[in-house]
Amino acid sequence: MTTTHLTRYDRSMLRLMNDRRGQAWYATAARRRLAVAAHITLTVAIGALMSHFLLAKDEPLWPVAATAVLLLPWMVATGLINGATRGLLELREHLLDERQSAERSRVLARAHRMTPCSWPRRQSPC
Repeated sequence: MTTTHLTRYDRSMLRLMNDRRGQAWYATAARRRLAVAAHITLTVAIGALMSHFLLAKDEPLWPVAATAVLLLPWMVATGLINGATRGLLELREHLLDERQSAERSRVLARAHRMTPCSWPRRQSPC
């Protein structure tokens, strides 16, 4: 962490991401995997419900209601993942130490390589 001035937002996010009260939820690898699996499942379900809502001919409202219900557990799962990584992708760069900054760069580079726009031109849909 550098010696730059921390804003109120930086201080609150740093305090939130380093809060250990929820540590029991992600203390073991099995619990972290469960949180990630729940997050993926909920993301797919929300995406499917919204696709159904947008593509249905009569536009029923039940997918919107189901999506609203699924958003709360999705947010909890997102919070668990952020807490387990101690805000690696949520905190601003100047709040991370050297190891965290290097790990963040590796994660972002890997994610960029997986996006279609980073593929070679002959395969890229962009």
